[in-house]
Amino acid sequence: FVYTGYQVKDIMDVCHVTEAELSYESTSVGYQSYNVLFANGAWSTNNAIYVDAVHSCHNVFGCSNLRNKQYCILNRQFTHDEYLLALKQIKEDLHKAGTHGKSLADILK
Repeated sequence: FVYTGYQVKDIMDVCHVTEAELSYESTSVGYQSYNVLFANGAWSTNNAIYVDAVHSCHNVFGCSNLRNKQYCILNRQFTHDEYLLALKQIKEDLHKAGTHGKSLADILK
């Protein structure tokens, strides 16, 4: 479902979204956001997973209340290469645990 979506493409299970592409299981995403998954408030943000209240961020995972940041995991700054290595390890661990691609609500059950 999409609830109150405007200028969106390839999104699913989102509400209050505008100018976004490739978003899933999120609320309040937009303003030229791309590839935002499991978010609550992500604006002008790209490649973000499990985020809350991030603005103008790129390549962030598990972050909250960030602005104009990139390559962060749990609000900790990484270099590009460090970020890619850490994210790969996190995804492998989530996959092994059977939780990769699930919402935090499902993971924390």
